[in-house]
Parts: sequence; structure tokens; C-alpha cells
Amino acid sequence: MPTNDDALVERKCDTLNIILEEKCAKGDSFDIHHLYGQFTLETMLAVAFGSEVNLLKGEGSLLTEAVAGLFDDLSESIITWEEVFHSHFPSLLTFVSKIGARFLPLSRHLKYLNDTSIEIIKSRREQNDDEKCKDFLRLLMDASATDDDEDKTNSSQKKMALTDQQIAGLCLDFFVAGQETTANALAYSSYLLSLNPDEQERLCEAIDNYYQENEDASLYDASQNIPYLDWVIQEALRMYPPAPLTKRQCNKTCTINGITFPKGSLVIFPIQYLHCSPDNWDEPEVFNPNRFSPEGKEGRNPLSHIPFGWGPRSCIGMRFALMEAKACLVSILRKYRFERSPDTQVPLQLKFSLTQSPKNGIFLKLIKV
Repeated sequence: MPTNDDALVERKCDTLNIILEEKCAKGDSFDIHHLYGQFTLETMLAVAFGSEVNLLKGEGSLLTEAVAGLFDDLSESIITWEEVFHSHFPSLLTFVSKIGARFLPLSRHLKYLNDTSIEIIKSRREQNDDEKCKDFLRLLMDASATDDDEDKTNSSQKKMALTDQQIAGLCLDFFVAGQETTANALAYSSYLLSLNPDEQERLCEAIDNYYQENEDASLYDASQNIPYLDWVIQEALRMYPPAPLTKRQCNKTCTINGITFPKGSLVIFPIQYLHCSPDNWDEPEVFNPNRFSPEGKEGRNPLSHIPFGWGPRSCIGMRFALMEAKACLVSILRKYRFERSPDTQVPLQLKFSLTQSPKNGIFLKLIKV
């Protein structure tokens, strides 16, 4: 079922298409990865923090500056992705506040995001029912709400209620997990489609056929009902997973396939290797969305494709990220085609920090249809 978040994504896609129309009219190539980064940042700030900004139109704010600083510091700081999430937001803030922003600039950005989130939560609590928007932030706030008329001695209710600090932390988790990863997924998908025009035309035909039968369908409906669109996204995530590896810590000693993992040991999962191993994939260097058709997946180990991790600790933003990426591609490919230009780097040079992203951007041209 579509939600307010889905309507918000659709509005952001409309804004993105206005910018793309200007880019297309100029006829020059441009860094589509950078543009997707603005799109996903603007969208995630609205969803996770309830903050409306207009980055795509060239406007910024103290909040967007703090977010930009946060990502820069996370990439360069001695604190790793795992440590940020292991500590979690409230504990991390307590820790870094003791050390001081002089030693860890990361703390300044986290503190600003935390303080801003708390203020937003307080202001949202003062809204009347008619003003309330059912976004991610509101869902978390509703989960923390208790009825003043109910018995406050109910200990289980108190344990389940989320504090404002926990809500702020979950919003940060959701934001970090879904912003840059979605921008990368969109950029790599566009890049691969530009290099494989036959596959791009097949996807565009599938989108056109869907709208011929469902003329007034929303982007959300389209994103959920075009199988080939999902195959394209999944294949892009296979070739360019958001993170090349992930780590998990054993909470108890266990033995798997004859190998014993002691309690407390750190296990590294080489996602990039799993996604590109000839043991799992025929011609892994080839872009082939059919790998994710029902026939293509038959008999394949599902753990050979884990772009969002696996199990109860898989990516918190996975479903939203996929919906956002699919809706965005649908909105673009109804009007344009991606085209390789002399500035398009083949093969791409990548850089690794929190995620793996294009070192020099991804420059493409847009052709209007």
C-alpha cells in the first residue's frame, strides 16, 4: 500500500525531472551520480527527519551542511561504519562528547543532527491530528506514544515505548543506511543501462507497456509491478554492491561446515567476491538482468547475492531504498534515455569508504524521447 513517504518520493522525482530537462536541453554530459546524491539526500531528510529542503534547486541549510560533514567525517574518521552502528547514536554521542570535537569532528555533526532531530520531534508532537503526516518519523513517534489515561504501572508498556533519543538514533540509522547507497544504486543502474542500450530499451518497453494498461498508476505502483525493473536493479546491485564487505560479531560459539567461530570473533563477509565469483555466476562481468528472472534464480544459493546483507540484521532501509530507486528510474525512463558520452569512464574507477562509489563521478548524456 502506498504511504505518505511514497507520495513524497513522487514529488521529489518530479523535481528531479525538472532539473534533468534543463540538463537534457543543454546537450552536455553531466555527473548523474552527484545529481542522484542530491535527490536521495533531499528525500531522506524529508522522510527520516521530517525536514523539507530544496537541494536539487540549489538551496541548502545548516542541516544539509551537517549531513555532508557527517558523511565526510565517517569516510575519514578513525571510527568505522561498524563502530558507529555498534555504539548506536545515543551512546556514540555520549562517547564523543567526552573526547571533544577538537579530536573527533564527527561529534559536532552528530550533535547538531541529534539536537535538530529532538527539536523536530518535539514540534511534531505539538501538531494536531489534521496536520500529522504518516512518514517514517511519525511511525516511530506513534510507537513511543502512551495513553495518559492508561495505567502507567504497566512495565511492559514502558519497556516498549521509544524515547525521543532512540527515535533520533533510528532516524539516523535509516538515513545513513539509505541515502548514499540509493544514490549509488541509481547511478550504477543508469551507467549500466547506458552501456547496454538493448537492455535499456527492453526496460523502457516494459515501463511503456505497464502504463498503457495502467494509465493513471502512481510511481509506487509501477515500481512494484514491473518485474524487469527489479531484475535491472538487482543486477546493478550484484555488479556494484553498496558495500564490498560486511562484518558480524559472533554472540556465541558455533560450528558451521566444520569451522568453529568462537564467541566474540569478528566474521567478514566478502560481498563483492560472492557477487563476482564464477562459482556462483556465469560470465559475472556481463550485465545480464535475466539472472534475476524466476528461471535465472532457480537452483542458485540465495546467499550468493546479498547487497543489503541477510537475516534479522539486514539493511534497515532496504525496502524504502528499492522503492525509491525504482520509482526514480521509472519517472526518468518514461521521458529520457541514458547515453554514453566521451566523458563516460569505462571501466569505472571506484573509491571505498562507507560504501563503494565512483571515484570520478559518472558522466552521462540524456536523450529525450
